[in-house]
Amino acid sequence: MKIGDFGIAKRLDRADRLQQEELLGTPAYVAPEQIEGRGPIGPAVDIYALGAILYECLTGRPPFEANTVAEVLLQVRQEEPKPLRDIRPHLPRDLEWICWKCLQKTPTQR
Repeated sequence: MKIGDFGIAKRLDRADRLQQEELLGTPAYVAPEQIEGRGPIGPAVDIYALGAILYECLTGRPPFEANTVAEVLLQVRQEEPKPLRDIRPHLPRDLEWICWKCLQKTPTQR
């Protein structure tokens, strides 16, 4: 597995305002506050994405999967991912805790 960070950029008009609101990012790795458009976007968003990447590295699947993007986004906002130890029973508890902490819904809890 390879991980790359291509960054996210938004086009601004001359008044430095967004021309249109749109969600940028891969749905299963986007933090809940990005989906909801609330609060400032800061380091907590990157911590969430790191937790989602760690989850997939440890389990072979992203923390949230569904048939449509809308369903994935709803899961990210409202559901908890399947516990890591349900998928990998012998996973060290400390590693499981780190991943779980990164995937907290509230940015201040990450």
